Amino acid sequence: NINIVTERTGGMSLENYMTLSKTNMKKMLANFNEIEISDKTISDLPGSVMHYQHEYSGTPLDVKAYIVIKDGIAYLINCTVPRGKLGDWMKPIDDVVESFKIN
Repeated sequence: NINIVTERTGGMSLENYMTLSKTNMKKMLANFNEIEISDKTISDLPGSVMHYQHEYSGTPLDVKAYIVIKDGIAYLINCTVPRGKLGDWMKPIDDVVESFKIN
């Protein structure tokens, strides 16, 4: 599953947005487990990638969330797969993220 969500940041930096996002996910997601956060250029802008795990209705999931901020709007590309299957899906996920453009 891949979805794109936007959120107004009110001028928040990418670093502060990521910190707040992690805090909120720990509160909202069952069995949240942060695996890794790294930098990634997305649509020619500095961005971040957060790999984490959680459970939804008892189903264990892996998520790669790609985040970039432009003009006070955060763009989140959330890529979710069954836990342990992320490697099988990285090629199509990479293709989607590389094709993402902000007009």
